[in-house]
Amino acid sequence: MSYIERKKREVRSIRAQIKKTIKDLKKALAEGTDTKEMEEELLRLAKSKRELSQRVRFRSS
Repeated sequence: MSYIERKKREVRSIRAQIKKTIKDLKKALAEGTDTKEMEEELLRLAKSKRELSQRVRFRSS
């Protein structure tokens, strides 16, 4: 498996984690519970996805 394929797989995995975190965040907001940890996790995931995507784009061009 090439470098680009591995990174694309990681990006897809992060996207799935982001979707799950957003779903959990919406549920927590509806219940009125504290969402600070989930918001921080979502920001961390988005940042790592962005960095990986940029590396893959740079590497493939």
